[in-house]
Amino acid sequence: MDRTAQITNEQRRKLTLCFGWETTILAANIIFAFLAVSGQVTQNVSLPLWIDAATGGTSNTTSNGTSPGHIVPYFVFSFASFSFVVIFGVCLAVAFYLGHITETDLKFPHILLFLVGMFDALNGVLVVNASSGSRTAPYLQAILGNFTIPITMLLRLLILKKKPTQRKFICSILVLLSLFICLLPKIIPALGADTAPGAKGAAGVLWPLCFMIGFVPAAAMNVIEEKVMKMTKGARRDQISLIWFLFWESVYQFLCAAALFWTDIIPSFGNSADIHDFGENVAFGFLCFFGGRGCSSEPGTRGTVFILGYAVSYFGGGLLLRHAEGATLLALVTSLVTPLGFLFWTLFEEDPFQFHVNTGNATWFSLGALVLMVPAIYFYNTGKHNVGKQ
Repeated sequence: MDRTAQITNEQRRKLTLCFGWETTILAANIIFAFLAVSGQVTQNVSLPLWIDAATGGTSNTTSNGTSPGHIVPYFVFSFASFSFVVIFGVCLAVAFYLGHITETDLKFPHILLFLVGMFDALNGVLVVNASSGSRTAPYLQAILGNFTIPITMLLRLLILKKKPTQRKFICSILVLLSLFICLLPKIIPALGADTAPGAKGAAGVLWPLCFMIGFVPAAAMNVIEEKVMKMTKGARRDQISLIWFLFWESVYQFLCAAALFWTDIIPSFGNSADIHDFGENVAFGFLCFFGGRGCSSEPGTRGTVFILGYAVSYFGGGLLLRHAEGATLLALVTSLVTPLGFLFWTLFEEDPFQFHVNTGNATWFSLGALVLMVPAIYFYNTGKHNVGKQ
């Protein structure tokens, strides 16, 4: 049987979803892709909105019209991490009650779960600190996230021994080139850096770079998660439960995030002057999320949207890594997030949040980058499978 026939047979294999609904692998992966895409677009859009609503933006005011205080991005990340523990903890309790947690789950090596959680925490610290619209322009964030594609390809080679084809390697280089085009208005002031949103001068380059570097641990997380999702003794019932995986990943992510609290007091990187200021900011952030300290409803509303979007993307991405062949379909999902996120920030202004078409020089350079990036991602995902173990 040739490779095409094998793939076709795999896509036609039945999979039972919730409420006993049985469908093909192909149809199921479309559903999982929709969950991952919608979740990632939601989190990408709501993250800068939440951070800037919670850090004294013009839209975040108390009932008497004054600025309510200061919430650090670290709180945004750590609170979201704790929320994932609660969300997936409830799901795990239900799974235990229904008898879906097996001996395979209980005996699964926690070192792999810890590594996924640790890399997730590192990704969060770097990306969340760089995600304020005053540091990395929102329209750039939707594009720079594709840095994960070539990095994932490299890590899959090193960790999973899956060598990319020549076609996929060339496509990854084109993605990197398109990322450089995105940054040109930031590197060369004459091209529009002074009028583009985000930080100016050297910070206008360093913060987008920090945002990009944050996707290196994200790529490592996805590669190790692929390894975890594919581990089996030969029968699919011996694979680790996705809910068990997501719960423990969230636990280790939160613990690592708590251990990285000191990053918020690093000068010019964090947002707190000292440890006392850090404690005050975290306490204020928690109360403000629930409408305390005279905060408006915006921080809590935007934060809830971010957390739910993130949780949905976790769930959809995990299912794709389990039922798709490697990370190919997940990369396709990432490529869909880029134009959708870019389109959103081209049509809307962040602060105050409103409909406003942005067509400055930076926008045109981003469009030029998309002209190169989208076909490269398409050919990357439609090429032959990687050489090596699958």
